[in-house]
Order: sequence, then structure tokens, then C-alpha cells
Amino acid sequence: MGGDALIFGHSAPATDTVIRPTAFGTTLVEHLPGPAAPTEFSWEVGLAEGDKLHELPNGSVAVVRADGIELSERDVLPGAGESDPLDISDVSSQLIRAGAHLAEANNAVKGEVIAVIARPTAVKANGSIAAAVLKILEAKLLRQNYCHTSSSKLLR
Repeated sequence: MGGDALIFGHSAPATDTVIRPTAFGTTLVEHLPGPAAPTEFSWEVGLAEGDKLHELPNGSVAVVRADGIELSERDVLPGAGESDPLDISDVSSQLIRAGAHLAEANNAVKGEVIAVIARPTAVKANGSIAAAVLKILEAKLLRQNYCHTSSSKLLR
């Protein structure tokens, strides 16, 4: 990967985690080599006081600052946020996806969107792509679920 990724072997049962920088943050890849791997991951999101998580219609989650600057409605090109999840090293694709995610989030919430956690996707061993489900459990806790039947890679 050109030395630009962190790899954590055995980060969970039958799971290896890769963290890779992108134009606007990071991409996490969970490599799930078999059916013993978890079908659910959860984590706590550190938020500043007053910031909240907001589930979006597209399956992503926005971090919203209620007293921030609200932007006017933005145009989102059809399919702009849905480019190939395997294309994580292409900066142009990263910029298009990030812009689309921010625009969709700004259009869906009141307040200032300061970050977007994109809907995860799973790439199955046969190459097919399946969306995972991202849900807010509590104010700062996210859970993602997906179904795998054989080796998968979960991208978020």
C-alpha cells in the first residue's frame, strides 16, 4: 500500500483492520476472512459539548453543531457519493465522494455539519458489494451491522 496505511492484525476475532489516509480524513478497512468474523462493530465517537450525531436518509451519520453556521441547500450530482468503494486510493474520487456526503448532510439537517461518517459498504469474497447499516445507539455510540457469508472487506 505504499507505506501509507496502518495494519492491525487480529483486531477482533477473524478480523484485520487497515487504516488509510484520504483527502478528508481516513478510510477503515475491516478484512473479515471467514464466517467466524463479527457481523457487528460498535465504537464511541468523541464529540465536543453541544455536538450531536444525526442519522441521514442515505445511511450516513453527520456530526452536527446546533449553534453553528447553517448553509443554504446544495446541489448533489446523482451518484456522486456512490463511486466504487474499492477505489479508495484515487484522490479525485475521494474529493467527489466527500463533497457529495457533505452536501447531502447539509441538505438534511439543521445546524452546521462538521463531519460525516459515510455509510459503510462490505465487499464480499465474490466481489459483490453490500451496504452495511449504521445506527446511533446512544448520543455518542455508533453500531454497524452487515451480513457476510464468506471472506469480506468492510469499508467505512
